[in-house]
Amino acid sequence: MTGGRLDLEDIQGDILRAYGNAYDCTSYVFVHVDDVAGGRAWLDEVAEHVTTAAPWTDGKPQTTLNVALTAAGLAALGVAPQIVGTFAFEFRHGMASRATLLGDVGLSAPSAWEPGLGTGAAHVLLVVNAQEFEALEHALGKLRAAVRAAAGVKIVGEQHAALLPAAREHFGFADGFA
Repeated sequence: MTGGRLDLEDIQGDILRAYGNAYDCTSYVFVHVDDVAGGRAWLDEVAEHVTTAAPWTDGKPQTTLNVALTAAGLAALGVAPQIVGTFAFEFRHGMASRATLLGDVGLSAPSAWEPGLGTGAAHVLLVVNAQEFEALEHALGKLRAAVRAAAGVKIVGEQHAALLPAAREHFGFADGFA
């Protein structure tokens, strides 16, 4: 914050605005970190490409990139346990450990989740939105190549989504927010 104003270049774009239905395609890429130095170097490189909340002066970009971390991801990146311990219980323990409370039972139980999810293996979530499938594939190709080239990180899962016909966003909500 500068002079009481938010630094929009330092805030991810999906935090302050919904990207809306201009982005027909979205992919969620789950990354595991098994080396602190390699993971930090890779994440530092990724951060250079994150879509910020700064206004778009030339219209919406073809693709956006946003990043989220799990508590296990913070630990894998070398964040001190006493700092990770300051986060909310729900964040630190994750959804799988609270599945029953959340109603994720039976066919929705963690044991039925896609590989890499609910196991603690997913440390970083990369969200790529694209206006067109070709732009998504191009962005994913670059992202996958960067992960392959990095030390200490690997992709443990991917989920791909597309805008539903006549819907305002990927989960079908009419308000345009996921």
